[in-house]
Amino acid sequence: MKKIELPYGRGIVDLDLEEVQVLASLEPHQETILGVSAITKALANPIAQEPLQELLGKTMKVSILCSDITRPAPTRQLILPLLRLLQNAGIPDSQITLLFALGTHRYLSDQEKTALLGPEILRQYRTINSPEDGFIRLGNTHRGTQVELARSVVEADLCLATGNVELHYYAGYTGGAKAIFPGAASPISICQNHALLLEPGASAGICSGNPVREDLEEAVDFLSRVSILNVVQNERKEIVGAVSGDFREAHRQACRIADRLYKLPIRQQADIVLASAGGFPKDLNMYQAHKALENARQAVKPGGIIVFLAECPEGIGHPVFTRWLQEAESPAAILERFHRGFVFGGHLAARIARIVQTVQVYLISSMAPADVRTLFFQPFQNPVEALREAIKQQGGCAKILCMPYAGSTLPYPSLE
Repeated sequence: MKKIELPYGRGIVDLDLEEVQVLASLEPHQETILGVSAITKALANPIAQEPLQELLGKTMKVSILCSDITRPAPTRQLILPLLRLLQNAGIPDSQITLLFALGTHRYLSDQEKTALLGPEILRQYRTINSPEDGFIRLGNTHRGTQVELARSVVEADLCLATGNVELHYYAGYTGGAKAIFPGAASPISICQNHALLLEPGASAGICSGNPVREDLEEAVDFLSRVSILNVVQNERKEIVGAVSGDFREAHRQACRIADRLYKLPIRQQADIVLASAGGFPKDLNMYQAHKALENARQAVKPGGIIVFLAECPEGIGHPVFTRWLQEAESPAAILERFHRGFVFGGHLAARIARIVQTVQVYLISSMAPADVRTLFFQPFQNPVEALREAIKQQGGCAKILCMPYAGSTLPYPSLE
């Protein structure tokens, strides 16, 4: 027997599986922990760009983009060395703006700003939520996306984008230019960019050929001067990589580090994938947990079954996401509605619809069975019951692949 441990909410579910049935158990690789010193080293060795000291002038206006409270980036550790560089260059505090790149997320409270930056930085510098700044229209990408960015970003002589790099289910990866667009973009710009998420190539682990990533980077090309400072973290949020410099080239280097941790080879797709979203807070609701399904889908054969553990104590989550599911008669109806016009929240319903058109999802959660069926999933009380039914449906010789951290790990086919 093979023992499998699966995070579920704040606990762990233990399962014993027949050894011959388990193809593999996919867990993140380990990288050397570098610590905060890696950030300073990255700033001293920018990629495809001059060191910041050579870019800075005393009359410059500088905007620094920060992640909001929903992101795991070590914001204060990223901001402090940047502020020291600006101070050493003689740039007055009054010419520096710290912009929380919210995208479509809610405004941060003063308490949350303090948690991210500390009270000293808040007292010394201008800090704003990106939508408070107003937006300036710069033009259109070749795909037709309107490029409207926060005033402080557009009027800055230098834009410094911070954040962390990890897999993202349709932009390929987080980080890089994404802090600026959609982070500091207008709602209409964000919707037009995100409308590309069902196009071929809009998937985790892809930059080249990804329409969402290419479109958002083209939008950032409208700005005169941009530099990034990004980190890569392991599952425990310890820094294992840091990069600075050009928003494309430096970002791709960070992506390669993230790949070493989270891209995992598989010899074949399985009949059944046993997947956990990764426990709290990744399975707080289905709006968050669905990201794990995107990765698990890569490991299961068409017509196969994903046995999915996600507690979801807050239910489905986003109100628009919920409403689209409740109003739909079928997955096809959701996709048809999405193609008539992008609606934020509806895009997740469309992603769910696309998954269940090719595989079945058996969900173990705390959600009411009726709500689970709204997602076009089948509800089960426990994973043993769900696995028993999945094996019955797929046949006694069905092969199982386990993904205890499906929210972070991306399977890809390998012939080795």
